[in-house]
Amino acid sequence: MPRSEVPITPEVLRWALDESGYSDDQIAAAVGVGTDDLKMWTTGRAKPGLTQFKKLATKLHRQRAVFLLPKLPQTPSVQVQFRSISGESARPLSPKERQYLRRAHRQQEMLGWLSEELGDLPRLLRFTVSDNAESAGSEVRS
Repeated sequence: MPRSEVPITPEVLRWALDESGYSDDQIAAAVGVGTDDLKMWTTGRAKPGLTQFKKLATKLHRQRAVFLLPKLPQTPSVQVQFRSISGESARPLSPKERQYLRRAHRQQEMLGWLSEELGDLPRLLRFTVSDNAESAGSEVRS
């Protein structure tokens, strides 16, 4: 029986790979293919098989339907600021941190929509890294 190929959109796959924080080598190893195969998928010269596709979506923590979109999703990249010791350079986010940030962003979006629909949820306070911690804490307690 011939192998079933999944008609993924190469640009969407490249976007998901870049957003994941994993290297192409790590993804290829998890899916069980070579990096050349992965590169062919991202350029549109080949398509993954069904089993490879399922492993790919699982490793990237994305819904399978995302890879079938005709173009890139219109989701903004989540901007993150961490407090750090003065002079210490910021480290890149790990793939797990990226996954949790995407999840938190989805939950914030959902809560915002619910708040608008129901109209009676409490207002969520918003702070930035540059805000004074003492005054932010006081505002939360009040």
